[in-house]
Amino acid sequence: MSPIPSTRIALAAVTAWLLPSLILANVIMIGDAVTASGPDADMISAAVTAWIAGPVMGLVMGWPFLLAAFCAWALLHRWNLVSPKAAVGTGLMCGVAAGLWLAGKPTFGDETGLLFLGPVVGAITGLAVWKVAYGQPAASADPGHP
Repeated sequence: MSPIPSTRIALAAVTAWLLPSLILANVIMIGDAVTASGPDADMISAAVTAWIAGPVMGLVMGWPFLLAAFCAWALLHRWNLVSPKAAVGTGLMCGVAAGLWLAGKPTFGDETGLLFLGPVVGAITGLAVWKVAYGQPAASADPGHP
């Protein structure tokens, strides 16, 4: 397997860190908007706070899952097993673990929705990380080589 440029590795790592926390922040904001009677200053403030604090909390609370995913990616790359299916599987497993962990935290209450949302967010993140790291857009393909 050809080496991956370091910029793609860095972008994939940032994607793995930011995407789950921003998806969860948006889901929480949408849930607040659905249950509220209309937008108000508190809701706008909560949205801004979620977009700022989400990535920070994602790194603080999500580092074990990021570390596990990075190790899995390194092994998959080393063994030449990187594919979209492997990406979704890796993200799914990390999402299941994160969902189980988050659902048991008193901060989040007894929200069993995190048990189901975690794997979905993990699978989406795994596929996005694969696309950033390995996906070759048609425009960047080398026309000199078939």
